[in-house]
Amino acid sequence: MESSNAVQDTTVQVTARNDLILLSLALALSQTGVMLYLTVAALTGFGLADNKSLATLPLALQFVSMAAGAFVVALAMRRYGRRPVFLLGQLIGALSALLAAVCALQGSFTGFCFATLGLGIHNATWQHYRFAAIEQAPPVWRSRAIGLVLSGGILAALVGGPLANWSQGLLLKLYAGTYLTIAALCLLTALLLLKSRLRLRRPPARGTQRSLRQIAAQPGFALAVWVGAIGFAAMAFIMNSTPLAMRLCGFASSDSNWVIQLHTLGMFAPSFVTGRLVRRFGSRSTAALGIACFLVAVSINLAGVDKLNFAAALLLLGVGWNLMFVSATDMLADSYRPEDAERAQALNDTLLFSVVAGSNLLAGFLLELHGWQWVNLMVVGPLLLTLAYVLRRRERVVVLGEGG
Repeated sequence: MESSNAVQDTTVQVTARNDLILLSLALALSQTGVMLYLTVAALTGFGLADNKSLATLPLALQFVSMAAGAFVVALAMRRYGRRPVFLLGQLIGALSALLAAVCALQGSFTGFCFATLGLGIHNATWQHYRFAAIEQAPPVWRSRAIGLVLSGGILAALVGGPLANWSQGLLLKLYAGTYLTIAALCLLTALLLLKSRLRLRRPPARGTQRSLRQIAAQPGFALAVWVGAIGFAAMAFIMNSTPLAMRLCGFASSDSNWVIQLHTLGMFAPSFVTGRLVRRFGSRSTAALGIACFLVAVSINLAGVDKLNFAAALLLLGVGWNLMFVSATDMLADSYRPEDAERAQALNDTLLFSVVAGSNLLAGFLLELHGWQWVNLMVVGPLLLTLAYVLRRRERVVVLGEGG
């Protein structure tokens, strides 16, 4: 009997590991598509918009649709399971990327903005890869499972830059070839997901679901959302402005592609160790380390506008995002009960990407009106407030623990 149980446990672990690897590869392809989009979206918007301060509007609209679609995606996954919704999201991404290519060729800024809304829905679906990882892995693997899935972004960092340079040469007009490449990546990801054994439906909830107000009132939930939102927004605020800032400083597209590639490597390479840091030092301490990386990155950007400044700052920006994002996801998993999972995840993503959308829209105006230095200075205040919040929460937990 014990031998049978041991074999069954081993089979479950092997299946979970294989699904985590597939999720990691799927994220690699999806993140490669995002990397391609980020290298050209602001430049495409700059070329299409009559008012150049609206260059980052398509980026902002992408995050608006991610936030707006978060609940729809989560509820659909609750009803139909992870894999069908993942597949539908990839199809939406492919069609939206094709529309973006057509609009770039025809010079339609309005149409391009509409296409980015579809890309946002696509991104809202694959953001749940990290939540699927939590469900597929045994509880003791949780933080490491999140890191393993996010480590797929390393592949995106390695191939994204060369692929961006290659795709931009396919159809020269406003990077239309890049959007065709994104469509192909979406279809390839869909084929990969067909091989996974992701649970079609979650088992029915045993307990009574709490209201969104009750979920949001949990101190751990508020902290997870705050850390995730500020980390993601600060990263997007600076990173999405970088290609445009480098162009205004006289650098070529290949230079900004390389910098974004290095940034993507910084975003995902730490994933192999971030889970271990969370398990050893805690999610709050790991998040604080991420904030420190952000502040150093801002200092480097403020020190000059050489290519190495952009590269070093974006690399550290990626590392800081990884530390904060994995920490926030781990905090979030501690803040809800199983029956509240999808609703809590949806509320988290809605709040998170609403903040990111606003930051992207503000970035374009700030860069146009006040320049690159103010883009960097604007994130310092929110980061310092987040650091104080994280340390204060950590101190409260220690005190309560000692008192108990």
